Amino acid sequence: MAKGNWLLAVMVLTLTGVIVYNKVWRKPATDSPMQQNIRPKEIPVTGYVVKASSLNHSITAAGTLLPRERTELRPEVSGKIVYLHLPEAKQVAAGTLLVKLDDREQQAQLKKLRLLTETAEKTEQRLRQLTDAGGAGKQEYEQALTNLQTLRAEMELVQAAIAKTEIRAPFTGILGLRQVSIGAYVTPATVISTLQQIHPMILEFSIPERYAGWVRPGHKVNFKADGDEGEREAVVYAAEPVIDDAARSVRIRANVSGTPAGLAPGTFASVKIPLQSGKVSLVVPVNCILPDARDKKVIVIRGGKAEFRTVSTGLRSEAYTEITDGLAAGDTIAAGALMSLRPGAEVRVVKWID
Repeated sequence: MAKGNWLLAVMVLTLTGVIVYNKVWRKPATDSPMQQNIRPKEIPVTGYVVKASSLNHSITAAGTLLPRERTELRPEVSGKIVYLHLPEAKQVAAGTLLVKLDDREQQAQLKKLRLLTETAEKTEQRLRQLTDAGGAGKQEYEQALTNLQTLRAEMELVQAAIAKTEIRAPFTGILGLRQVSIGAYVTPATVISTLQQIHPMILEFSIPERYAGWVRPGHKVNFKADGDEGEREAVVYAAEPVIDDAARSVRIRANVSGTPAGLAPGTFASVKIPLQSGKVSLVVPVNCILPDARDKKVIVIRGGKAEFRTVSTGLRSEAYTEITDGLAAGDTIAAGALMSLRPGAEVRVVKWID
């Protein structure tokens, strides 16, 4: 066989083999079910059907333990301390005499007024009897009565001045460290010590203004204080009626249940506030919300196309957000591939989430 004919025969056999392999042995590639069902222009997405549900979750806040009552002990008048009873860090009962200032001058005035009052009382009694018997004029008796009443009023003023030389515990509580010693001269600006009522304590914390309507008196919260091993419970009893315009928050106070042993006023506490809407509302997964410069949007799937819709949101938990306006129960929204979608884009839901 000529050399040229041999080469031609080899090329024919090779071509024939390739054709037979492609038709007989090689199987045509098959598209996956997802690729078979999706047209080239459709974008596969995850879908979520909007439904009504009760949204419950909790928020955390920084809190501080406060004493039930706290006051700085200061004298009402200036003077020298002649008696001092300030057992530091000890409990004292309400009304206990803690400090006494020198009141010798006021006591002398009071003694003088008592003598004058006794004389005035006898004069008033004698003139009253004479007036009843017609032996004295009414005007003379009235002058004696006025003199007696004036002396009694002056006695009350001196007694009030003497009371101001005493500092008594206004309520039962724990005394702080004393700041003065006996014999010291003090003024109304001088802080003698502090008095605190720490059983039971108060828990104070602030929450964002959007949750102000959710936390009301009787609401139970949990907190963990620094230096305390376990978690404790407190019950809200009051909220500040005015919102802090700087922090956009509301200050709240709660009664601490039980007696927190070893905890001091001023201790930091991490507060967990459970929130429950108490109503059934529309909710969507948090990752379905697209934040915009002015509002929030979701992508509604209608007729196989993406529709960007503005919504209003309410309460938010870790997984879900409440929708207050913009959606209806039964609407289908995109829950995945959000960044790849554009208004009017053709989409097909290939996966659903609850």
